Amino acid sequence: MKKQIFTFCACVAIGQWMAAQETGDLYAGGSGTRTDPYLIETEEQFDAIRENRAAYFKLMADLDFSSYVKEGGWWPLGEWGAGDGDAQRFSGTFDGNGHKISNLLARHEGDDGAHDMSIFGVVDGGTIRNLLIDNVTVVGGGRLGILSGQTRNATIEQIGVMNSSCSNIGTGSNAGGVTGPCAGTTTIINCYTVDCTISAASPHEEGAEWTGDAVGGITSSGQATIMYCYSTSTVEGKTNIGGIIGANDGATVYNCLSLNKNIVGEAEVTHRIVGKRNGGDVADNYAHSSVLVNGAPVTEDVGLSMDNGETVEELTESFYVDELYFDFDEVWTLDSNISPYPVFKWQSSTSGISEIAAESPFKVYVSGGNVRVEGLNGGETVSVYTLDGVLVEEMKAVGNEETLSLPGSGFYVVTVLANGKAESFKVLK
Repeated sequence: MKKQIFTFCACVAIGQWMAAQETGDLYAGGSGTRTDPYLIETEEQFDAIRENRAAYFKLMADLDFSSYVKEGGWWPLGEWGAGDGDAQRFSGTFDGNGHKISNLLARHEGDDGAHDMSIFGVVDGGTIRNLLIDNVTVVGGGRLGILSGQTRNATIEQIGVMNSSCSNIGTGSNAGGVTGPCAGTTTIINCYTVDCTISAASPHEEGAEWTGDAVGGITSSGQATIMYCYSTSTVEGKTNIGGIIGANDGATVYNCLSLNKNIVGEAEVTHRIVGKRNGGDVADNYAHSSVLVNGAPVTEDVGLSMDNGETVEELTESFYVDELYFDFDEVWTLDSNISPYPVFKWQSSTSGISEIAAESPFKVYVSGGNVRVEGLNGGETVSVYTLDGVLVEEMKAVGNEETLSLPGSGFYVVTVLANGKAESFKVLK
């Protein structure tokens, strides 16, 4: 009997060892435990996270997805599955280790109504921290966010999203700069979105009205604790549109800052901090006086516990520390070489983002099937490229406004070259 027990245990141990060896081939090292996480060094290894959604991971290098080809397009790492706690959801721990994910298009071919389109997809009980996201485009039809879609009982901390977009063009419900709708004990702390565009159900024709619901610069909607976050992003939709969270369905929103360039939506349910409050707690939030709601500055219904936040004029280190209680000892710093706004202490001009550009003088948008560029002085070179870098059209600006044709539907990159400096804009036709 003892021999049989020994033989059985030995077989199980050998089987576990062989499984670990096979899994290890997917990554650069590690065994997926808290003390020995799987190491990620390439885009392929990051994509393989979906094979072990409950494990621990650590990013060891910046990842550039501009040349990464995946049949059908990117699909989120975590999926909805059959129900709560399903193994298809991401429930592991991902440490970005101060690195960056860039140039990823999360749009599945032939399925613009897909839910939870994002990098990580459905996160349930997981932790994601210490990560920068740059030039990531998310397109889908529901529960969208740039980092994650549906987010439950999760911890999201020290995530910086720059120059990215989240476009809900399907059902028009939920689009967030970091996460989609949140539930349970989710905590979003020390995060920011800079120079992003977050929108739901954008007009298909010039002059058409917005139809989307629940859009936020940090989180689209739901129940979460959101603290020490800020956004400079443009947020657009119809109902429940907020600079930090669109629809507050029981969320706690403390010590957050709206720096959003513009917030667009129906007046009664569109505000600088919270679009609409359906419960929850809102306190000690601020918005800069330059923030526009529907193109106009906000002068009414302001205050620390109001959905518009208290208005602030000067953004100094003492303001961030004494009024917003941002942790400048362990988490945040001000570095003018990177950004005029707080960045993470682990960021530098050589790792993570190298620059957060000031607000562009140019306005670039799609109108009538063409791309229109406004704010020109004449003499600029305006070029249109596909995402693969193929030049579609190029012209020398003559007046203050120019129109260039787009040959088909999809994403294009518009570059404006002026005085030896180029600015690029991503547009969707």
